[in-house]
Amino acid sequence: MLTTYFKRPATVAAYQAGPAGAYFDPFTAWLANRGYDGDAVRHLLRGATEFATWIQAPRSGLTMLPSGYWRGFCEHLAKRKRLHGARGQHSIYWRGAQQFVEFLRVQHGIVAVEAPERTITPELVVAFERWMTVHRGIKSSSLDTYRPHILDLLATLGDQPDHFSATSLHAFILAYAKHGGRAAVRTRVKATRMFCRFLIATRQCSPGLDAAAPNIAEWPLASLPRYLPPEDIGYFCPKPRKGKN
Repeated sequence: MLTTYFKRPATVAAYQAGPAGAYFDPFTAWLANRGYDGDAVRHLLRGATEFATWIQAPRSGLTMLPSGYWRGFCEHLAKRKRLHGARGQHSIYWRGAQQFVEFLRVQHGIVAVEAPERTITPELVVAFERWMTVHRGIKSSSLDTYRPHILDLLATLGDQPDHFSATSLHAFILAYAKHGGRAAVRTRVKATRMFCRFLIATRQCSPGLDAAAPNIAEWPLASLPRYLPPEDIGYFCPKPRKGKN
């Protein structure tokens, strides 16, 4: 629900009045179920809004996406200098739109005549998924989860694995960790390590590069609230009984 992430009624009303406002309550719930925290959800909503505005989504609801939509949207972001961040990684506008399109596809069955993610899958990713299936016995559902992270890695670092370095992989993970939810960041770390192990096994990068993907610290009790409001303290701490005279 939008009211979970925005306290000002005017902000909630602005999102709801936008071209994709009818989708944003279930979209935020979908993001939360995938492990994104509040800050990440708010950032991704900006990308979803940018995409809906660009594609001129009708208020009656989206039914399909036009052919070539993703390439056109990326060109739109590039013209506005919103396609990449300062370190070369895809921007939050790109990520938010990507998550929104995935939500539309999975939850509402909205498809496009042309699906760019499938038509331009690099051969390196195809070989990785084949290797994972044969040598690791990984299910296709897991590979579907890894694929966006591997594609983003190649888009960020390039498609020449022999040029990958521990520094660039480390920065790739940490840049994502600033906005991604804990579950999503763990998936990115795992996907990156498995991809590096594939590259090492096929002699396409230097040994030991898989160790460059950093562990994401999870502090004990980190999910507990930092403080309790006075009304909650009063609820859990009953008033002392009056003594007998």
